[in-house]
Amino acid sequence: MTQNEKSKIRAKVIKWVTRLFLILVAIIMLYPLAWNVVSSFKTSTEFLTDPFAWPQGLAWDNYVRAYEKSNLAANIGNSIYVVLETLVIIVICVVPCSYCLVRYKFPGAKLILNIYMAAIFIQATYIMIPLFLQMNKLNLLNSLTALGVLYATMQFPFAIFLLTGFLRSIPRDYEEAAMIDGCGPFRILTSIIIPMCKPGIVTVCMISAMAAWNEYPVALVMVTDPTKATLPVGLANLYEIQRYATDWGALFAALILRGYWIALHTRDRFGTLLVVGFTTQLAVQVFLNISVVTGLLPTTGISLPFFSYGGTALSIQLAEMGIVLSVSRQMKPTKAG
Repeated sequence: MTQNEKSKIRAKVIKWVTRLFLILVAIIMLYPLAWNVVSSFKTSTEFLTDPFAWPQGLAWDNYVRAYEKSNLAANIGNSIYVVLETLVIIVICVVPCSYCLVRYKFPGAKLILNIYMAAIFIQATYIMIPLFLQMNKLNLLNSLTALGVLYATMQFPFAIFLLTGFLRSIPRDYEEAAMIDGCGPFRILTSIIIPMCKPGIVTVCMISAMAAWNEYPVALVMVTDPTKATLPVGLANLYEIQRYATDWGALFAALILRGYWIALHTRDRFGTLLVVGFTTQLAVQVFLNISVVTGLLPTTGISLPFFSYGGTALSIQLAEMGIVLSVSRQMKPTKAG
């Protein structure tokens, strides 16, 4: 057997091993989602008897109770308002800030960029108590507008980090040509830079939207009014309506309705990724909780919140990775016309 033939065989083996691994990962990630759909048609008695058995019938009334108990329409409206406000603030503030840090040289520019990079590791949950006290002092509690500003501030470091890397890949020749034609800094930014960095802006907006849509602890602490609760808080409230006798069928039905509403308004590949990411995150969490409680997963040395948070974070990160890869393949920097 020649060296060329060995290389071809090795390449085929690597390709099929990679495919099998990706199929296994897809099954692991999609199984909780399928389990969520099946469980949404079970009664509470069937679920408590055997969480992993097929339903004996289709309990469609679970969806009615889910809509009534979870206040789903108001929760979705609140989340949409917060997400849109977050994206508007991010686009208005992050794009000029990233452009200045990349293109203009002034004392402290690198220091500011390094501070933003370091701030990526400072999550809001780490500073929840002083953050709550400050928001209370400013009378900004129970305000969706203030929550949107807070979400945007939380996303600034990573958004600037991502966008500065993209802006560095844009040649300066376009800006120099625009200066020769008489364009000022603002005109260059709006007419040259923004059209050319649309893929980076779209990627930042999508990741920020997912983070704001799925955020739970800050919304739980900063907004205590049930009428202003976002969707994650509303679903968690449904989970805790009856602490020791939870309406499991309604809970899973609410998760399905959440994903269906997103799919209804985004009928493309991006919408499919959003449905998988948004719906799977809570499905994985509930699935892992039930698995630990029923003994399917071991708990020796590992707490239940670790399983729950780990599964949720993994599903969100995989969904974000899929969205970024999809956008990166389809969109490339375009030349300014």
